[in-house]
Amino acid sequence: YDKLANVESTTIFGGMENASCIFYNEKIIVGHKDSDVEALLAHEIAHQWFGNSATEADWSQLWLSEGFATYFSALYLELAYGKDTLNAVLNQNKGQIFRYTALKPKGTIIDSTASNLMDLLNPNSYQKAGWVLHMLRHELGDDVFWKGIRAYYAKFRNANAQTSDLQAIMENVSGKKLGTFFNQWLHQPGYPEIVWGSSYDATKKALIIDVRQAQRSGTIFTIPLTFSIRDRSNGPTRGRELSRTNRLILNEQNQTFTIPLATKPAQVVIDPDNTVLKRAVEMGK
Repeated sequence: YDKLANVESTTIFGGMENASCIFYNEKIIVGHKDSDVEALLAHEIAHQWFGNSATEADWSQLWLSEGFATYFSALYLELAYGKDTLNAVLNQNKGQIFRYTALKPKGTIIDSTASNLMDLLNPNSYQKAGWVLHMLRHELGDDVFWKGIRAYYAKFRNANAQTSDLQAIMENVSGKKLGTFFNQWLHQPGYPEIVWGSSYDATKKALIIDVRQAQRSGTIFTIPLTFSIRDRSNGPTRGRELSRTNRLILNEQNQTFTIPLATKPAQVVIDPDNTVLKRAVEMGK
């Protein structure tokens, strides 16, 4: 838009992303630097592009607005303060997703059943949807992801979009079929609950990693997993990384991965870059 006004106002929300004139609750903006306020500002400003200009076609597609603003706020914080800040935000959001899923285990991001539209303002539409974009970014790689985001915005600027439109563009720019990804994260409930363990086979000179999907939803997810092989140079919790496994695809309830490794590792860490929405428990820990 030609202008943007950020206005201290009276609103029932922390912020309301009116096109070109954002309203902020008068008790939120307090006149000093505060990271939560900074994240809120970034969230509402991101809406000017995603939610206001490129707008979801119906309320069931709300994630195309709120998920985008949630993740783009986190991306701003990553750019401003680094990856550790991004991971802190992602982990905080993960906690909200876990708590909400415990209350609404059958809830999905795309929800056409809600009769009270205010009910859609929940962690599925915001935090989980933001995580979907984070996972899509790592599924495609940064260059392809941003190429797709720009193509999506260029096509739907000042227009209305469905999730299928975003999927088609991302498939076109990446050359990948993304039906499984979009379906399991947007149309199915829950998230993977991973129980895993590792052992070293000295005879085979291999690391054996056993993984089980233990979620009660009955849904089996297809997700990429990477494991970091570490020593204990920095103490028992955060060793120095020595190597990393290739990208492994978990798509069954129970799977075993065999990784060639010359010596027994001191420590194995799952998903070291925090790229998959999951709850992971290491057996024996």
